[in-house]
Amino acid sequence: MNSVHNTNTGPLQVWKGIPIVTRYLISSLVIITTLNRLELLSTGKLLYQFNEVVNYLQIWRIFTSCFILPLQAMPAMLEMYNFYSRSSQLESRRDPRDYAFYLCFCIITICITVTIIFGRSHPLVLTGAFASCLTYTWSVDNANVKVMFYGLFPIWGKYFPLIQLFTAFVFGEDNFTVHLVGFLTAYLYLCLDTKSWGPILGWLFFGENPYYGITPNGYFGAPQWMKRSRRGFTSLSKGKGQKLGYKTGPSATSSEAHVERGPTSASAAVRESRSSGRSINNTTSTMAKRKDSAGFFPGNGQRLGA
Repeated sequence: MNSVHNTNTGPLQVWKGIPIVTRYLISSLVIITTLNRLELLSTGKLLYQFNEVVNYLQIWRIFTSCFILPLQAMPAMLEMYNFYSRSSQLESRRDPRDYAFYLCFCIITICITVTIIFGRSHPLVLTGAFASCLTYTWSVDNANVKVMFYGLFPIWGKYFPLIQLFTAFVFGEDNFTVHLVGFLTAYLYLCLDTKSWGPILGWLFFGENPYYGITPNGYFGAPQWMKRSRRGFTSLSKGKGQKLGYKTGPSATSSEAHVERGPTSASAAVRESRSSGRSINNTTSTMAKRKDSAGFFPGNGQRLGA
C-alpha cells in the first residue's frame, strides 16, 4: 500500500498560503517585536513623534509606531491574530497593490491626524489606531456576518467597531482618541473609494438606500504608475488568507456571497454561466456521437470475471 504524505499543512505551506501583503505585515510585527524584546531596538526609536520624523528624517517611525505589540504575551498574541485575520480577509477580496496603497494611505493619514490632535512633540503608539482602521474596513465587508467577540458572544460584523470603541473608552485612557482616529481614517478612505459621504451619513440622510456608501466602489486605489511598475506583484500573491476554523465548503461560499461588493461577482456569474453552457453543448455532442457509433458497432457490455 502506497503511503500518502500530506504536505499541505506544514508550516512552510501555511506561510505561503498567507496573501503577500499580509505576509509582509505579519513579518514586520514579528521582527519588530523580537528586536524590541531582545533590547536590540529601543521602544523610544519606534514611537511616532512628528519632530523626530521631520528634524532627523526618521521616516521609519511612521510605520513602526503601528507595529508595537503589548508587553504581555496573551494580549500580544491576540493582537497579532487580529491583524492576521482582518488583513488576510481584506486582501483576499482586493488587488494586492490596491490593498498596499490602502495600508499606506491609512497609516500616513493617522499620523497626520494625531499630529494635529496631540502636537508635534508627543510620542505615540499607533497600533490601536491601525488595528481599528482594519477593523472598520473589515466590518463593512462583513456587515451581515455573525462573528464571536473574542469568543464571548456573537454579534453582527457591522457592530464590531462600536463594541471595540466602547472597550477602548472604558479601559484605554488615551487609547480611545487613538482608536477613534483609526475608525475615522477608514471611514474617510471608504468615502473616497465610493465617491460618497459614507454609510453612516448615508444611513442618516439617505436611509432608503442600504448600500449607499458601500457600493459601487473601487474609485480610490493604487495609482497607475504603481500598477505598471509591479506587474509581477499579483502573481506572487497566490495565497488566500483564511481565518482559522473558517468553513470553505458550499455553505460558507453561499454565506459570503452577499458581502462581495462591486460588479466582480456579477461578471464572474456571467462567465460561469457561459462556461456551463459550453460544457453542456460539448456533453450533448459527445453523447450524440456515441449514439451514432453504437448503430454501427452494437455490442453487449460485460463486466470482467462475470
